[in-house]
Amino acid sequence: SNLALSTADEGVCVFAEGQAKGRGRIGRAWQSPKHKGIYMSVILRPAIAPNEISKITLVIAVSIAKVIRAEYGLEALIKWPNDVLINGKKICGILTEMNAESDRINFLIAGIGVNVNTDIAELPAGATSIKEALGKKADRIAFAKAILEELDRQYIIFKKASFQPALSEWRKFSATLGKRVKADFRNRSIEGMAVNVDESGALIVKKDNGSVERIISGDVIHVTNS
Repeated sequence: SNLALSTADEGVCVFAEGQAKGRGRIGRAWQSPKHKGIYMSVILRPAIAPNEISKITLVIAVSIAKVIRAEYGLEALIKWPNDVLINGKKICGILTEMNAESDRINFLIAGIGVNVNTDIAELPAGATSIKEALGKKADRIAFAKAILEELDRQYIIFKKASFQPALSEWRKFSATLGKRVKADFRNRSIEGMAVNVDESGALIVKKDNGSVERIISGDVIHVTNS
């Protein structure tokens, strides 16, 4: 954040070999053993309103899923809004934090954590790594380079064209759409079928009574695989 406050250019990326207090969404801890994963923060300065920040999160998730598929042939899927999964287990988390005024974002910092060569014993339940899925170690430097190159492509498309290309890709890679989900949003528990992600990146849930809820943030649990 100090770099961003000191007018560092958009796209500046900071890597850490490990994190003593890695953070995930909603204040959760992120396991960051040294020399095993990719832990990086990217400074972005998109010309969007603060309520559009979820678009950036989805763009990043799409970028990482595409790289995992292209580099390793693994079927990476995205759990709304930003968890990248392999075989139903979390391999990547994304945390976006912003400095904003009422109508515009001054900057945001996208924190990206990917379990690359992390051993399964070092991971929490429900998590996996590239090494675990492939059965062998991956080249972290090559992987990080591919992520930054793909993120650059997707972000330029987002800024110069629209959110639609990334949204279409997100829907294609979704592990959430078509699933029954339970969401905690604005101190309420909402359960129903995840039917869509709208043009702002919000999850659309159809409840059993036929009413529709638009969820812009919060925790989402997949209740069944139906």
